[in-house]
Amino acid sequence: MEREKGMEGIRVHLHERELWRKFHDVTTEMIITKAGRRMFPSYKVKVTGLNPRAKYILLMDIVSADEHRYKYTENKW
Repeated sequence: MEREKGMEGIRVHLHERELWRKFHDVTTEMIITKAGRRMFPSYKVKVTGLNPRAKYILLMDIVSADEHRYKYTENKW
């Protein structure tokens, strides 16, 4: 009987990490647009170290940083 594998060895790599870091440095981590609620920069990850015979569900929870709704108009927020 094969022993169940825990979380060790699993790695998640964020694509465009430097772009996300730039957004974070100016206190804006992402922009969600009206058109289909698209997110910029897009959230794309590569997950390695998973069991190829297992099924997984990946979840992401987006939480508002505050109660305000921001709108970018005429080059300002």
